[in-house]
Amino acid sequence: NTRSRNHVTLTYKNKVLTSADLAANILIKNRTAPMFLGKYYDYECNYNKDKFIIFQLKGKELSKPLDDIDDLKVMENNKRFVIYSNDDEYRKYLTNKVLTELLKFKIDNVLIDVIFSIHNGKVDLGIDYSDDFINIPVESNFKIDYVRRAKLDLDRVLKIFDLLDK
Repeated sequence: NTRSRNHVTLTYKNKVLTSADLAANILIKNRTAPMFLGKYYDYECNYNKDKFIIFQLKGKELSKPLDDIDDLKVMENNKRFVIYSNDDEYRKYLTNKVLTELLKFKIDNVLIDVIFSIHNGKVDLGIDYSDDFINIPVESNFKIDYVRRAKLDLDRVLKIFDLLDK
C-alpha cells in the first residue's frame, strides 16, 4: 500500500523526472507496518538491460534491510552499504563516482536510509526520512533546517542522475 503527496513530473535534461513524498506500508499479520516514508525519485536512464542493480545505504535501527530479492546476488556488502544485482557488469553503470555521491548521504536522526535501483531504463531513488522531517508541521514549529536539508539532498540526487547520463 502506498500513498503520496507533492507529486511532480518534469523534464530534467530532456528526460522525465518524477518526484513525490511517499509512504509505503506492508501487511504483517493483518496489520500495516511502515516500510518507507520519504522522498521518492524516478528518472529515465541509459541502462536498458532487463536486469537489476540495487544499492542500499544501511541505516540504524529504523532501517529495514531489503528482502524479496531471490533472483539477485549480493555483489558488495560492508558496514555502510549493500549492492544486489543479477548483472555481473553492474559496476560499469554503478561507477565509483556514483557510489561516492550515494555515500554522501549521511545517516542521522533525520535520514533513515537510501535505496537506489536501476532497471530497464529507469532509476528509482528513495530517501527514507524520519516522521518529524517528512510531516507537515501543524502542531509544531517549522524547521528551516529541514528545508535546507531537503535542498541539499535534492542536489545530491540530481548530481547522481547527471553522473548516470555520462
